[in-house]
Amino acid sequence: MPPAISRSPASEGVGKKPGPAHALSEGDALPSRPPSHRKSVKLAVSTRWNAQRHKAGQSLIEEILALGISHAELGYDLTADLVPGVLRLVQSGAVTITSVHHVCPVPLGFSMPHPELFLLSSSDRRERDRAVRYLLRTIEVAAEMRATAVVIHAGRVEMAPLTPRLLTMRERGEAESPAYEKTRMRLITQREKRARRHLDWLRAGLESVVPALQACQVRLALENLPTWESLPAEHEVAAVCGGFQPWVAYWHDLGHAHVREQLGFIAHRHWLKQLTPWLAGFHVHDVKGVSWDHLPPGQGEMDFALFTEYVRADSIVVVEVLPGTPTDELQAGLQYIRTLWQRPHRDSDGEALWPKGR
Repeated sequence: MPPAISRSPASEGVGKKPGPAHALSEGDALPSRPPSHRKSVKLAVSTRWNAQRHKAGQSLIEEILALGISHAELGYDLTADLVPGVLRLVQSGAVTITSVHHVCPVPLGFSMPHPELFLLSSSDRRERDRAVRYLLRTIEVAAEMRATAVVIHAGRVEMAPLTPRLLTMRERGEAESPAYEKTRMRLITQREKRARRHLDWLRAGLESVVPALQACQVRLALENLPTWESLPAEHEVAAVCGGFQPWVAYWHDLGHAHVREQLGFIAHRHWLKQLTPWLAGFHVHDVKGVSWDHLPPGQGEMDFALFTEYVRADSIVVVEVLPGTPTDELQAGLQYIRTLWQRPHRDSDGEALWPKGR
């Protein structure tokens, strides 16, 4: 587990277009520089890829093992009847479950899985209570599976959603138009006015599950999402996670961050660097445009070499592709990332590009 951070990372101005990265304040921690010869990153595959076509947990995991992958994340569409078969393979040592994506398993009575069935940030107290109850169940499942992290969509600000409008405008080539900028600023302003109470509810929910996290030795990782309405935003992570370290952390979805950058909300690499001290793991997938994500790496527009320096040999790295992605395309994506990240990316002078320690 990472040590407590003595000071929060500096925040980039909310509402500004992506700009130059700011230096961390004195006292902020960065990972120490690793050796120049690194081991290959251990990749995991999310069961989002194949859970919906299996009736037994054993066959679900065996399909992932057949890819040459021995690590998996249990997705939020894992049904309760799949759990026993997965657990048997975990206990036998055949597979390592790195992480579990809340809500898992799918609650009885819900025909469609969804990661935001109940939110800790909701204005409805009854929903918040149910959110805590189901989160405690996911934490228990993670402990049973010997996973070290639970990934969660932590919440959102309740407001008329404007991110979908921005997505449509950008796909139409209108990202530089005055109308786009007006909509973007309206979204940022309205979210800022409404966010505080939802952040307070979120922190209260997190506080209530910390004892379970401690007892189970599992970290809760708050995932970044593509929409600006979601919680927490990058500049809010330190305030949300800081009081609960090391049990509450940050989960970085590379594809989601790419969309946030394309919409003009963040500078991707700047914020990944700033949030490294809180980082619990990665979701990896490719993106075309801003609306087509969760593609196998190499099929979209992302330059994954830009992020090599932030991925350590001991990082939890989960490839999370769309359900039903052809097996050969997933295998090609796994090989693409494995080859790209198996050694340090180097600059023009041959220097390994790692986060520099102080």
